[in-house]
Amino acid sequence: MKLIIHAIMSKTLSARALRAGVYLIYLTLAVLAIVYLVFWRPFVSELEQENKPSRSVSHIDVKTMELLGWISPGKQSHFVHFETTKSEGTLRICALGDSNTEGAEVGRRHDYSSYLQRAFEAAGVRNVEVLNFGIGWYGFSQTYVMWDRVARRFGCDFLLVLPYAFWKERDTTFNHTDLRQPYYLHARYILEGGEAKRVDVIGDGHDERFLHYFRLIPHLRYLRYDRNAMPVLLSIIPRGRRVANWFYYESRSSKEEAFAIYPQLLEMMARSGVQIVIGFFGESALEALMSAVPNENVAVIRWPAASWFPYHAPIFHRSAWGHELRARSFFNLLVEGEEPPLSILTTSAANGGEKEPLGQPLSRFDSITLQLDQEIVGFFVPLDTRSQEGAIRFRSSLRGSAATALLAIKNRDVNLADACFVPLAERPAAGASIRLRAGWTWEARTQEIGRVEFPAPRVNIAVVSVDGVGCGRHGPVFLGKKFGLRPALAGAARYAIELEGEKILQGAPRDGVIGLSPPGGVLYRLRASGDHFAEVAEIPSTGVFDLVLEGGGVERVAVPLIRWRTAPWQEPISVHRPLLRGIALAGGVAEIVDLPGPSR
Repeated sequence: MKLIIHAIMSKTLSARALRAGVYLIYLTLAVLAIVYLVFWRPFVSELEQENKPSRSVSHIDVKTMELLGWISPGKQSHFVHFETTKSEGTLRICALGDSNTEGAEVGRRHDYSSYLQRAFEAAGVRNVEVLNFGIGWYGFSQTYVMWDRVARRFGCDFLLVLPYAFWKERDTTFNHTDLRQPYYLHARYILEGGEAKRVDVIGDGHDERFLHYFRLIPHLRYLRYDRNAMPVLLSIIPRGRRVANWFYYESRSSKEEAFAIYPQLLEMMARSGVQIVIGFFGESALEALMSAVPNENVAVIRWPAASWFPYHAPIFHRSAWGHELRARSFFNLLVEGEEPPLSILTTSAANGGEKEPLGQPLSRFDSITLQLDQEIVGFFVPLDTRSQEGAIRFRSSLRGSAATALLAIKNRDVNLADACFVPLAERPAAGASIRLRAGWTWEARTQEIGRVEFPAPRVNIAVVSVDGVGCGRHGPVFLGKKFGLRPALAGAARYAIELEGEKILQGAPRDGVIGLSPPGGVLYRLRASGDHFAEVAEIPSTGVFDLVLEGGGVERVAVPLIRWRTAPWQEPISVHRPLLRGIALAGGVAEIVDLPGPSR
């Protein structure tokens, strides 16, 4: 009897377990179907509509193109305009890196490779060729592939590398575009047993590679070696939000992983015997890492960054002035015996005269530019916190804004050209009070931080100088720890800057710094035009940039706003790791020479 009861109960339990299992499978399939139909399929269909990179470039075979993922050689100095085999007696200098080497935001002949080429030509040398292998949006994994599969074939005698070639976010994934360019899939290097190993993208051709990368169930390769989360998860979360890949092979941070890979790739480049020169401008951790590479073919130099106007382009990169300065710096370093002092531009406020104030608001004009001899050299750039890559956000007009005037907020030791400009609805009066308010209530405490001045009274640009104020490259205005905040104002959750009682900036403290932005608006900064042909050696030792307002049915206005002058750069190039080889110039011919000891 017991056996019969046991058998009946066993069958009942088995039936229940079977039903539970079937129900669990049903729920799983239902959830997968919902995820597939509602999230993943629309997500992938939208990405499929994005543009595909070009697959036809001189000197780049299909396999190399797939390893690189993207290439856009648009400068006159780019390698596509040269033969792979150099002429007998020719010396080649090759520049590798990302958009900072490529010359983003400047004209076809305004990248530093082009300026370096012209420096040799100006010295009467015709057997030097400077080739640009820099491509925008590259990390160092791609830069190494560019060297190994392309640049190596061109017989480079010197390699020039800027620190911007090293981007950890680009070197720890197969697609670093935050899905803005989903077809931009490239190989990357990982660490296997402590050694750098290349891992390629799965598939051939854009469509096949795309389908493999964005599969509903990801390949083990991507699940293990891509810091990006799996596509099915990305399809569910809001676009732009970052989620870690829980199955990633490395527990270390992306910086730690990338910093373990970079020296190995650089060492492999140096084994070819080519002289590598890496120029730094203040990236101390990366500089120390590169200086520790044991191969003596790697030279590490440092020169101060020219971080003021007119050396910055509108969005992120260096302007033509900045590229020209880099070229002259490399020239002085490479050429034996050539150490003419570097000339740089410094600026100060010009005397704009005492004419009557401008009656028209700045937003009335079609164009507001800085000009030198009627050639545009700069304009106002709106700053915001949006992505910089791939977006041309600058304009030479305040059209569409409510800006009658601009207020330049700057530190006392900073020139007008490097201030943050706040749009104002009304022109302020000279001597008007600028105050910092702590808190939002009427009982809030205030502190005067400066008074309005007009360096050029003819135009509606006011200035206030404040100790301890700064202007970020992309905003906001910040009051740093050197700002003399009165004790009674300390500890507030919110702050505002007011002009005659009107709030023009607001923000909150963070880590001892108060960041401030216009309510509902944007800040502006002056940036240099990318197409101005900058040859500092060929301009006078001093002059002025005119602020020129044109169009909108209003009479043209030109007022001296900023005075510039050339001056020797007092800080010499410092060499942390010396060059083994340099270039000697004699009789119009350049030759490679061994350097006897630590270079300059």
